Amino acid sequence: MSASRKCLSYALSPHSETIWKEDEAGGLALIDAGQINGLATRLRKLYQPEKCFLLYEDTFAENVAELSPMLVELSSDPHQLALELRDLDGLCAGLPILALIQTHQSTAQWLRHLRSLLRLQMDGSEYLWRFADTQMLQATSSILTPEQRIAVFGGCRSWWIVTADGTPKDMAFSTAKQNAETTQPLRLDASQEHALLTQIAPFMLASQLRSMDARFNNQLTHAEQSTFSAKCIEDARGEFLDEDTELLSWALSKWQEVPHAQD
Repeated sequence: MSASRKCLSYALSPHSETIWKEDEAGGLALIDAGQINGLATRLRKLYQPEKCFLLYEDTFAENVAELSPMLVELSSDPHQLALELRDLDGLCAGLPILALIQTHQSTAQWLRHLRSLLRLQMDGSEYLWRFADTQMLQATSSILTPEQRIAVFGGCRSWWIVTADGTPKDMAFSTAKQNAETTQPLRLDASQEHALLTQIAPFMLASQLRSMDARFNNQLTHAEQSTFSAKCIEDARGEFLDEDTELLSWALSKWQEVPHAQD
């Protein structure tokens, strides 16, 4: 697979005319930098310290700061912004780790808001919500109540991502300009938890397959990996396989049966 094809996956720069009107240039880039070795260092070289922030800093998650997403303040100059967006797409290497946020709030206010969202409560336990991964953001957003969506996305004009099929999507479309007050972790009930686990199952399976066979990562885009994994889960359920004990080995064998996987 060509590097150019891979980097086009989840790229935001081709959609800049959809994302920004002439009077709305600028904003914040949210990057899940921990998913690529060295990405945080490269971002720090591109941006001044006062424009580049670790999301996990000064939070309960600061002990894993090396995995922290980063919030970057972008230029308000349309030409410079286009260059920045192109560079960020390249650095993100075709992974679902880049979002663009527009808000009337200051960067400091939005940084506090994002940090307040890091805790996700399910079944009485708290988890680190990795919402800078845009696949995880979409999956979680799809099971939230309207009130929970306002708590997450309210207060920003837009929160743009690119979906697996290459379509730009504003996650804040239905909640923009509503007040967001988040002082407690998002709490998911049992039905929401089940729905979320179902939504993220293909992503988890794809991650396991990448770790077991490098060709899976090298020959498919990230989006194609998720599509393949979702089809495996669907087919495995049709075969009544045990998803805890049989799914992974079955999916790996299905991948290795693909002709180009044997190259």
